[in-house]
Amino acid sequence: MQTHEFKAEIRTESGKGPARRARSAGKVPAVAYGPRMKPVTLLLDAKSLHDFIEHHNYRTNLYTLAVDGSSEFAGKTFKVADLQRHYLDKDVMSVDFAEVEMDQQVVVEVPVFFDGTPAGVKAGGLMQRLARSIKVRCLPRDIPKSIHWDVSGLNTGTTLYLENFTLPETLEAVSVPRTPIIACTIPRTMRGKGAAADEEAAAEGGEEAAEGGEESAES
Repeated sequence: MQTHEFKAEIRTESGKGPARRARSAGKVPAVAYGPRMKPVTLLLDAKSLHDFIEHHNYRTNLYTLAVDGSSEFAGKTFKVADLQRHYLDKDVMSVDFAEVEMDQQVVVEVPVFFDGTPAGVKAGGLMQRLARSIKVRCLPRDIPKSIHWDVSGLNTGTTLYLENFTLPETLEAVSVPRTPIIACTIPRTMRGKGAAADEEAAAEGGEEAAEGGEESAES
């Protein structure tokens, strides 16, 4: 479990106009809420938030909030429930922090990485990543940074689904079992060569059969 602290201040104005002015001043509008608190609107430093997101997976981290002039956040831990980015420059537009109870399971999206070189790739196939993350349920202390799976046994023409992989005992899959995770396909060039070889073999077989027929006719 990784915990990061963000410094914040109470946001006293709401609406699109104040939000735009806050972003122009280098702030990001945010809201924090949970079972033990009413929603509180906040402002975070945009640079600090951006720097953290650039170097960490914000989905698998937990957070504490140090809010000027407020003791309500003391002892509380949060996860990022939602993060909105600008559709062009990808700047963070807003963040939702949801309080987590350390003895209650949470759902998080965890990145997936693959170890080993698939047997199909060694044979000339192409590996296709069909999922870059999956959703799991676990206690906050068991949130992993990432999940690694060995795919060295993957052959060409094969797709592996979530149900084909094993998760640690501390994790429970939330994504559907038939979620496609990775595949190894046969390149078009290989399929073309195979088809051409088959046609050539068939043609040679036809010629041999024809020659055999002529010899039989002559005899």
